[in-house]
Amino acid sequence: MLPMFFAFPEQKNENLLEQIYGKYYGTMLFVANSILKDNTLAEDTVAEAFIKINRNIDKLKDISCHQTKGYIVSTVQTLSYDAYNKRTRRKEDIVDTFDDIPDERINILDDLQNQDSCASLIRIIKSLPTRLKEVAYLYASGYNHDEIAQTLGISYANSKKRLSRARKMAQKIWAGEKNEK
Repeated sequence: MLPMFFAFPEQKNENLLEQIYGKYYGTMLFVANSILKDNTLAEDTVAEAFIKINRNIDKLKDISCHQTKGYIVSTVQTLSYDAYNKRTRRKEDIVDTFDDIPDERINILDDLQNQDSCASLIRIIKSLPTRLKEVAYLYASGYNHDEIAQTLGISYANSKKRLSRARKMAQKIWAGEKNEK
């Protein structure tokens, strides 16, 4: 074998990478597995770490120094946390898709009836006079009477009174529509 100073750069890098593998592989696998709790994923993460280390191998001077060990452990930790977060997000996405599946216990007719009722209520509110409709919309949007009064430039008492009138008028229209059916 040629002395190290005659070696081509690629050979030097391969030799250094082999030394890093021999010295730190166990530590790298331990760190990844302690974060991921999955041997297969930990091995994949360590392999990815070696790829990243190989890209920056020219910056490493002595594989036995604490800075090199810190860089290697830090690289594995970062990649392990990234893999952990990806896995967690994927699990959440799967759970979210199950949330979209309708529950068999829910009666579809009740659902349709509720949707029809909501549509009717929205139509009724839209038919109210503007001064009552504004207060009803703002209140339904989560505004309190102080905020409604300030937004519309009216008094607190006027806001409460308009909402009360809007409710009464909506109830009359609702009752009239129910009687017509």
